[in-house]
Amino acid sequence: MRLLDTPRQIGLTVTDSLLLAPVKSVTAVIGLSSEPQPCHKNGCEECGKKNCEYRR
Repeated sequence: MRLLDTPRQIGLTVTDSLLLAPVKSVTAVIGLSSEPQPCHKNGCEECGKKNCEYRR
C-alpha cells in the first residue's frame, strides 16, 4: 500500500488489523516487478503444471 501510495491516490488504507478501508474495496496488483519478466502465455500445451484447475 505504501509502495502504490493508495491513501493519496485512491483513498484506500489498511487498518491496524490489516483490513482494507473503505470496507467495500477490492484491490489487486498485477505485474509489479523491478525486472522485466518474459511472457509465458503459450497455453496449456507449454505449461508443465499438471494439477491446474484451469487446464484444458
